[in-house]
Amino acid sequence: MSEPPQTRYVWLALTIIAFGVAAVYLIFDFTTGTSGIRWLAERFVHGACWVFLGLAAFTKTRFLPIPEKLAGPFAMFAGACYIAYLLSSFIPEA
Repeated sequence: MSEPPQTRYVWLALTIIAFGVAAVYLIFDFTTGTSGIRWLAERFVHGACWVFLGLAAFTKTRFLPIPEKLAGPFAMFAGACYIAYLLSSFIPEA
């Protein structure tokens, strides 16, 4: 059974939101007092997580001929980035 055509606009809205959040995390520096791996995770890995979530949502829009089966790997990589981001909070500061 195929999805209704309005579903692609929901995925587009989610794409815009995810890329917007990614832009905020990648442009602005919210890291206060962190250094090393924690700084890297807070500064870039969390933003990369949102980029991959946006890519996963964009493949579901079917606006471009991108295989929809890539949405799963993009979402899984976003999850891996988020797990790395969460685990970085357990690394003690130097």
